[in-house]
Amino acid sequence: YLLNLINDVLQVTKMESYEISLDEAPYNIKNLADDIKNSFEYQADKNGNTLHLNFDKNIPNSLIGDQVRLSQIFINLISNANKFTKNGNIWLNFINPVIIDNRVKITFEIKDDGRGIPIDKQELIFDKFSQADSKDHTTGTGLGLNIVKKLVNLHGGDIQIKSSPGEGSNFYFTISFEIDASNKESNITNNKTKDCIPLLNEEEYTILVVEDNKINQIVTQNVLKTKGFRSQIADDGLIAIEMAKTNSYDLILMDLNMPNMGGMEATKIIREFDPNIPIIALTASDTQDTVQAILNPSSGFSDFLRKPYKNQEFFSKIESNLNGTISKAS
Repeated sequence: YLLNLINDVLQVTKMESYEISLDEAPYNIKNLADDIKNSFEYQADKNGNTLHLNFDKNIPNSLIGDQVRLSQIFINLISNANKFTKNGNIWLNFINPVIIDNRVKITFEIKDDGRGIPIDKQELIFDKFSQADSKDHTTGTGLGLNIVKKLVNLHGGDIQIKSSPGEGSNFYFTISFEIDASNKESNITNNKTKDCIPLLNEEEYTILVVEDNKINQIVTQNVLKTKGFRSQIADDGLIAIEMAKTNSYDLILMDLNMPNMGGMEATKIIREFDPNIPIIALTASDTQDTVQAILNPSSGFSDFLRKPYKNQEFFSKIESNLNGTISKAS
């Protein structure tokens, strides 16, 4: 609970202290919808709930925008719906597309048949640290819906709610997106192939993942495995140095903040005995000082990725750095 509170407070503070701009990158919104549904099915099942996805077939699959922040909206709303619904249903609806020129307006609904929200609380729930029931503070931070409202506004939309006690809730909003005209094939079919710089055989490459967080280790290794990359784990910078000395790796993914030794110091030491291996910094920091420190030639980093990263960007960075060295694909 405390960790969630701190993370949410940092998110709200970041959004209020300076203007956050949305990323503009192509992504497949049908894949995004499927991924969100799949990731919540276990959580929904624990509460006896069934999660339904309705995706209008007339929505172009390939859009341009910020899929990470769009996903965060759905994640917060589905989490809320699941928390306050027992042995019921939750619907994630992508509906009513309106296409004009190269843009599409899509209406999104996150509905449930749970306990519902009293009418006199419906405006307040979007305020910071506000919840419909004071007892809910034991299971949430009271910031999720405030974050959702800010993110929807950032996309140019306005979130609304229809709800009655005992009859469930419906959160809905409409957002306009630019259609990715360069990817016509994925606008017709559900193409799950990510666009990356091709390598002949990813299984020939071994990547060292330097990361102290156990969950991040598992997630990163599983993501790499989907492309066929082999990987090994180092829990901190000191271990990474010893592993890099005694093993042959094609690329290193280096977290910055770790116990015993951080990524900055470890990278400089690795460069003393291996000046050529690509080392990509992984950082959750948005501060200009951190980015400048990474980009400084003396840092030893070849590139960097901000967490949370998109899989398409993740693989693109890896493969471009592998191709930038003496590639096994050549």
